[in-house]
Amino acid sequence: MTTDGTSGISVERLDWNNYPAWAANMKFFLTTKKCWHMVIHTEPAANAEDRKADELALSYIGLCVKPVHQPTILRCTTSNQAWTTLQETFAAKTFARKLQLRRDLNSLKMC
Repeated sequence: MTTDGTSGISVERLDWNNYPAWAANMKFFLTTKKCWHMVIHTEPAANAEDRKADELALSYIGLCVKPVHQPTILRCTTSNQAWTTLQETFAAKTFARKLQLRRDLNSLKMC
């Protein structure tokens, strides 16, 4: 878990099995830090304040990812790029895993 020392808020680090909860918690966390707007903003930062918010969001995202997955976003230059990259990488896997579990459950019910 990553804890923000100033507010005591903690977010479990992203791994293969927790993307939906991680994404929701990060949205709430980044909102409290006043930088969520940059994550969902696709245009480059327009001013110094937005650049600072974007850098902060990118840093928080990177710190809330397990070290083994950090290379996935290492080359991202904006928080939006990092968020989109993680979403494409982990959400698809999570959905595929849910489908597989549902198939497994259905096959057990038929027996």
